[in-house]
Amino acid sequence: MPELLHKWLEAIDTLLAKHRYMKKTLKGSYKKDEIDQFVLNMSKDIKEAERLFSGILLNLATPEIDCDFCSALRQRESDIREKFINCFNDIHQCLVYDHGELGNIERLEQLGNYLFVG
Repeated sequence: MPELLHKWLEAIDTLLAKHRYMKKTLKGSYKKDEIDQFVLNMSKDIKEAERLFSGILLNLATPEIDCDFCSALRQRESDIREKFINCFNDIHQCLVYDHGELGNIERLEQLGNYLFVG
């Protein structure tokens, strides 16, 4: 999601660059306005969101279940899980187990509750 917002801001900034150029060419100067400030603030907010989302969520982890294949996958993931826990021990962490395709709004709501309610 932050990537998409970043692309939109790049497109907006490109349009603003044309606007700034025209104003500077026709009037001789350009003074930053509220839209420039909005784009700058939004860019900072997106960078902060990218930073926050980059390491808080370990997604699609294999749950502990009685299955040889799943146990092998879980063992393979153990190093990643350990690094995750150690690297972000001062940040709230969420381990999301793979429960298959969400498929419908009820499953999505369950995941949302798991992530944000606890």
